[in-house]
Amino acid sequence: MAAVAVPAFAAPSEWRPFGDAEAEALWAPQAQLDHYVAFEVALARSLETVGLVPSGAGARAADTLCNTQVAPGDLAAATARDGVPVPELVRRWRA
Repeated sequence: MAAVAVPAFAAPSEWRPFGDAEAEALWAPQAQLDHYVAFEVALARSLETVGLVPSGAGARAADTLCNTQVAPGDLAAATARDGVPVPELVRRWRA
């Protein structure tokens, strides 16, 4: 079986691995990015709820996560370098 090279954050219109519109929408670059943000927001709020971070820290982190504008294309080079977009997302969230 030949290997298939997939560009980092390839848009479904450029690479159609699923042949299914619903699956392609779920794995679209913006949808993936939205899921990363939703997970980190839930984690930040949960850590505050159980007292593992100071009161207000989870809400401030969630606000930062939701208000940092990052487009999937902004992560392409770092994703190709790192293998995943998370290190670059964290760098941008901390900036």
